[in-house]
Amino acid sequence: MVSPVSLLPRDGDVTPAQVEAWLASLRGHRGAADVERLRGAVAEAAARHTGETMPDGTGKLLGLLQTADILNGLKLDTETLVAAVLSEIPRGPGFDRQAIASRYGERVADMLALGSRIRDLSASGARGGGDEGSGVEALRRLLLGLADDVRVLLVVLAKRLRLMRGLHRLEREAQLTVARETRLVHAPLANRLGIWQMKWELEDLSLRYLEPETYKELARQLDGKRREREDFIADVIGRLQAECRMHDINAEISGRPKHIYSIWKKMQRKRVGFDQVFDVRAVRVLVDTVAQCYEVLGIVHGLWRPVPGEFDDYIARPKGNGYSSLHTAVVGDDGRPLEVQVRTREMHEHAERGVAAHWRYKESRGADADLERRVHWMRRWLENSDDVPDEGDESEFEARRIYVLTPQGRVIELPKGATAVDFAYAIHTSVGHRCRGAKADGRIITLTQPLESGQTVEILTAKEGGPSRDWLNPHSGYLATARARN
Repeated sequence: MVSPVSLLPRDGDVTPAQVEAWLASLRGHRGAADVERLRGAVAEAAARHTGETMPDGTGKLLGLLQTADILNGLKLDTETLVAAVLSEIPRGPGFDRQAIASRYGERVADMLALGSRIRDLSASGARGGGDEGSGVEALRRLLLGLADDVRVLLVVLAKRLRLMRGLHRLEREAQLTVARETRLVHAPLANRLGIWQMKWELEDLSLRYLEPETYKELARQLDGKRREREDFIADVIGRLQAECRMHDINAEISGRPKHIYSIWKKMQRKRVGFDQVFDVRAVRVLVDTVAQCYEVLGIVHGLWRPVPGEFDDYIARPKGNGYSSLHTAVVGDDGRPLEVQVRTREMHEHAERGVAAHWRYKESRGADADLERRVHWMRRWLENSDDVPDEGDESEFEARRIYVLTPQGRVIELPKGATAVDFAYAIHTSVGHRCRGAKADGRIITLTQPLESGQTVEILTAKEGGPSRDWLNPHSGYLATARARN
């Protein structure tokens, strides 16, 4: 989980001294030029947003710095932090993209414009997509399809996490709206990109507002047995650490964080009670080599009795997304289950930062080679975030599908090159038959103009009539989908 900011206040506003202290804290792992570039962005944001507040009442500058601080905790590059600090500028008056590009670079300007667009689409799409299903799934694909620079999504996710942390300050109706959008769109996106720290916190906070009684009950059960559980885990860590030292293994052992949302989901999926969830009590062991992983596994199984059927070797057989670790469950001295994860430090770093995302395992709804190809490209960028993919990489992983919205916010998935006529038939056959014109983002377009991801398309229809024979002419450019031709 991403730790709350420490040098910045949690709410209210931020003083110049606090801003300076935060900037000074970055000097330990960023160059002087990077810190000065960020200082310039902070000064511009402060000048533009004087007296303005975020939806939760936090001063806008403080909210922007909190967002940048979350991204700093994920070790993102300075360009991403600059984009986070300036991310509210496109939503205010007088946004001059060229001026921003001249001061901070083309990539920052592109990130600002696209980030604002993605935030609008995620809100309208969540309202129009219903509950978990094809509509929301298409919305997630739309956002992934738009974000050729993965850092845009990371800024959007960091802004949402900051908002969720202050959601208690909003009215109940607003809490439900924001929490629902977060559960349907933002947490799954964090999951697909493998940003586990964000995913877990977004899920827990969403559950807190969407299922408050369930959340309180699970929190009560965790807190009610916290001392007992902490004593048990401390004993496990002590015994395991002593055994590792005897075998000359440099092991880092800790209690694994408990996430209320994951416990709730597991109770629902397995139809079991709180005490029957294996990872309510869990430890994680980090070692230097793969061989030591298996050596520690043998030590664990020698100290406690393994639970049949609860061992998974994701090192010998990594998950399809590259996730590697050993998972086992054993019976503790008190007769209750304990989960143990063993992995190398390198495996842990990849898992925590998002390279080994496990979205296919958690959310599989059928294979989609193109989506996996694009997410793989995004993860590859995350694996070495100091290097921005070159143009060759971007063209290689260019989206082959587009995602456009109806005026009601429903997302329609189409092949690249699809037209308004294809879109009309994707909505309904009768809409396609009566299509006579179209608008994209409020502007009239020709029926042969290829649509682009993120556009909101409105079909202009006749009261009656049928399709034009010209549409079937392969050289006319009206149709790109087999459904529309049929």
